[in-house]
Amino acid sequence: MFCATCLLLTGKFVPGCGLIKRESTHLALSQGSVQGELRGVGLDVFENEPDVPEELIAFDNVVLSPHCAVVTPECFEALKELIAANLKAFFSNEPLRSVISLE
Repeated sequence: MFCATCLLLTGKFVPGCGLIKRESTHLALSQGSVQGELRGVGLDVFENEPDVPEELIAFDNVVLSPHCAVVTPECFEALKELIAANLKAFFSNEPLRSVISLE
């Protein structure tokens, strides 16, 4: 599992990289932004919602947006098609349409 907080605290981020974060661990991210380690950060979830943390509002390189899942009929249809295609490929011993590398 990807953990931006762990990467920031252990110095594993490449200086000047950007990050789009969809989970609630803003403390280390805001510290990294302050220290200039991150070129930019995009957040749609933060602790104690709906209250926006003051330390995040102050940065020019942090973009905040409301957390909203895509819940349109078209989205669900596309998701069903992708799942069906991946299941068919898996059971046919063919490459999957969407693969996540663990490396």
